[in-house]
Amino acid sequence: DWIDFGRLTGRTDRGVSYARTSVESPSDRRTVVRMTLDYFARIWVNGKLIKEIAKAHGGPREPLTFPVRLQKGANTILVKLHSGNMGNGFSLALRDDEKALSIPQDMRP
Repeated sequence: DWIDFGRLTGRTDRGVSYARTSVESPSDRRTVVRMTLDYFARIWVNGKLIKEIAKAHGGPREPLTFPVRLQKGANTILVKLHSGNMGNGFSLALRDDEKALSIPQDMRP
């Protein structure tokens, strides 16, 4: 689902927002992140910066994919989003063996 910080905060142009959640993994493993965003972001997993998106990457609804390593048990995901011109939102999903992993709590600003 698209998380619209513009609607949540009233800030649609050039703001910075954060979202944090936790995901349970039954084992240590690699998986794939599928993300759409408007516009720049940094993503941390368990306190380690795993991806920085700091340049043009297509439209805000065009997905980006990149690998991530999860540890067995709880994994914290933190997203820092810097909005573009008249947009402030993102979506993020973890894929494992072509199935979405469950996230026990919603992403929150």
